Amino acid sequence: MRHKLRLLNLVLIVVFIFSFTACTAPKTAAETTTAETTITKTTTTATTAEAKETATETTQAEVKKEFSLSLAGNLYISGYIPTVWVEGDDAYLTSGDSFKIVDVSDKENPKILASVGMDIAGGYIGNDFCVEDNYAYIPYQVWDQKTNTTKESGFKVIDIGDKENPKIVGGYVAKGQINNMSIADKYIYVAFQVTEIKDNYYQVSESGFQTVDITDKEKPSLVGEYSSKAQNGIGAVCADGNIVYIFEDSYLKIIDVTNKDNFTEKGKLYLPIFSSNTLYFKDNYLYVPSANALEIIDVSDKEKPTLAGGVFSKGNIYKIFVLEDSVYITYSIYLYSQNNREVVESGLQLMDLKSSKLVGEIKINGEAMGVFVSGNYAYVATGPTGLQIIKLFNE
Repeated sequence: MRHKLRLLNLVLIVVFIFSFTACTAPKTAAETTTAETTITKTTTTATTAEAKETATETTQAEVKKEFSLSLAGNLYISGYIPTVWVEGDDAYLTSGDSFKIVDVSDKENPKILASVGMDIAGGYIGNDFCVEDNYAYIPYQVWDQKTNTTKESGFKVIDIGDKENPKIVGGYVAKGQINNMSIADKYIYVAFQVTEIKDNYYQVSESGFQTVDITDKEKPSLVGEYSSKAQNGIGAVCADGNIVYIFEDSYLKIIDVTNKDNFTEKGKLYLPIFSSNTLYFKDNYLYVPSANALEIIDVSDKEKPTLAGGVFSKGNIYKIFVLEDSVYITYSIYLYSQNNREVVESGLQLMDLKSSKLVGEIKINGEAMGVFVSGNYAYVATGPTGLQIIKLFNE
């Protein structure tokens, strides 16, 4: 697809900022309690032997916890906050060219514990990052203002073992522009694209994903690569073990990466959507958002993935988080005028996956972007307004 050169600088920056995802279901401190739980108690009492009678008493009590979304607390952070990751009482954020750790033990008064600069002169941090085993992997891009092309992109490795003193310990330089990252075991899968200018138009000349071994935190190394000539590039990648899911020119493709020297395609499924910059995997289902629709794909059979259902949001879907039978969706409704975009409405929606019905909703001050759910709270990165903590139901 072609983009006019005079608009491309803005377009590529927006694509970079909006295209990362933490796709596999992250480990949470506690699972959210289901909306309705039925508890059945059965008591059996035997009478005397002469009567030879048995009396069975069954009592049933229904304990219902209905979702009632409300603002618990917020934290303003200067810059732009596109995503959030939570582990225990710590929230991880990026803002501008820095990585921040926030103490969220007090939901009403979260506070910044530490901040570390990315040391990327003339560059900026991408959207979703990966966190695993006391390390954070933060994508970045450096833009060449003279040629209007990507000068360098990659990710930084940050040791977050000491929450009050995080530090950069290594990094990796990728090919072209990073569109997306996903982590599985000791590997990070980096979706990339290389663009070039032809006849005053930008064109994708190559795209794909690189497999990077992160065993050595100081010097992560390339161990494999999937290359594609897809017209629109590969916008999203999501890894689960030795299986990698990508979205490529309206096709969901399932790639076996067991052999790092020879990736093989196991299956694919056509989807009637133009593009998707986010993929989310949980329990043999892959979630593929595009515009205001969320497609749900059954990938239990890797050779024959099938469309299992879907839900619709009231606005453009930015990110999702799946927990048990619920999907949390951040959305925004925009008003466009020339090169400008205005947020008309933004918020968090909670959908029941079994019924596809809306069971909770709250409007967000700012622009609802990344979302992470832990326990009874949803943590929402709100772009220019920082972080908002949403209580999900009354205990």
